[in-house]
Amino acid sequence: MLTQGLKRRTSSLLTVMGLGIVLPLATGITPAHAQGAQLEVGKTGGSFVRGGAGQYTVTVSNTGTEQWTAPASVSDILPTGLTPVSVTASDPAQWACGLDAGGFTCDSQGPLPAPSNYTFTFNVSVAADAPCTVTNEALIRSGASIVDSVQVTTTIPGGTCGGGGGNGGNGGGGSLLPINLNGIFTMFNNISTNNNINSPGGGNATTQHFTKTTN
Repeated sequence: MLTQGLKRRTSSLLTVMGLGIVLPLATGITPAHAQGAQLEVGKTGGSFVRGGAGQYTVTVSNTGTEQWTAPASVSDILPTGLTPVSVTASDPAQWACGLDAGGFTCDSQGPLPAPSNYTFTFNVSVAADAPCTVTNEALIRSGASIVDSVQVTTTIPGGTCGGGGGNGGNGGGGSLLPINLNGIFTMFNNISTNNNINSPGGGNATTQHFTKTTN
């Protein structure tokens, strides 16, 4: 009788332990090794000119060890002074892209393999009165959650911002008085500069030759 009771208790204990191992898998708990997908977003800015155009390059990468199976969308939010013109995905079959008033959004059409990398070329127009520097942000989302984001600050030359001529002080320069005075005034050639001005005890040993020229 004692032996049979011990067997029954042992059998019950093993049953409980087995349920403790099986139940988490049966209730949908994901093992740690299945969480190897990792999405990252990057961004670079090109040459921008006030009253002209500019271009951003946005990248989305799965740097993990497993494919990303959840929904994914990448978007770019433009600051004041920039207007979206076009967006092109490196893999149009994988991403459905569209423009909106604030930038662009591209939605993934299926799982993203690991590893994988996608590029989005984003062309914008730059207002003539755009700020001298602008900062905008690219985001990668899964549903309502932000997975990753990146900000880029770009300098826009031209006008009062400098770097493009205009009023920025970086123009080509030139003479303040581009007037030919030849024949109007008597000019003197070969005038040597006195290098000893304000030098106590110094003497000027340079011979100066004055030549009168007439028209």
